Amino acid sequence: NTFNFVVRWNYAAMTLAYLNSSNTFTTFATLATQPRYFPNLFYPMKLVVDLNTLRYVRFIFGRTEYDLSQFSGYSSAGALSPILSVRLYLTTLAAVAKTCYVDDAIVTLNEP
Repeated sequence: NTFNFVVRWNYAAMTLAYLNSSNTFTTFATLATQPRYFPNLFYPMKLVVDLNTLRYVRFIFGRTEYDLSQFSGYSSAGALSPILSVRLYLTTLAAVAKTCYVDDAIVTLNEP
């Protein structure tokens, strides 16, 4: 099987959503304003999942931690060997080219 754990930040709507077990996004937070941690520079994000239970654990966005432990990831049939991939998708608010810099993609095991 293939297991997917995805968090989407919709910048236009200022919402955070996770990919649920039905392969659709469910909003878990609405941000009051644009985060101002490091304006237009960095938006620290961290997703923690439990691969033994196939459930989300938490998502950290800037200085705020969201408990996602009650939610399962999306599973689909597949004959692939075990693999871990990290993907980043970007869309712009206008039909113009933009640049995004990614810094410090970190994978850890056995995180509490």
